[in-house]
Order: sequence, then C-alpha cells, then structure tokens
Amino acid sequence: AARMTKNYIGTDQAFWFAMDFFEFRLINYRYGMKAGDKLLDTFEQYLNTIPGAVMSRRMYSDNFVVLVISEQAQ
Repeated sequence: AARMTKNYIGTDQAFWFAMDFFEFRLINYRYGMKAGDKLLDTFEQYLNTIPGAVMSRRMYSDNFVVLVISEQAQ
C-alpha cells in the first residue's frame, strides 16, 4: 500500500475507505455462518469493481478497507 500511495501523498487523489457491517452477527444468527461468510466474500469482490479501486482487503471479521486512486485531483 505504501508503494501504491507514495506518488499521491499531498494530493487530493488517493482515498482510503474503511467499512464495518454494523451488527453483522445478526446475519450469521439468521442465515448461518456459511451464508454470512459468503456474503462477506461477495462484498469483497464487489469492492474490487469500484472505479479507481487499486486495493481492497477484508481486514478481519466484517471490516474492510479500500484504496481508491482518482484520475484527477478533486
């Protein structure tokens, strides 16, 4: 990540987004852990389709980060 962002330090072109599913345990209780894991895996795949996303990772549990590089300064 450091190598990916070094050219963008001090610009308005690199953005980190952090996401957390609130009360995700309710999904696991209702639909089961296997379905919950599939939903989280599918969400991680979706994050890779965001325009400009150069990296997305599931950090732990239901927490994700995405690095988006903009083509132009905002």
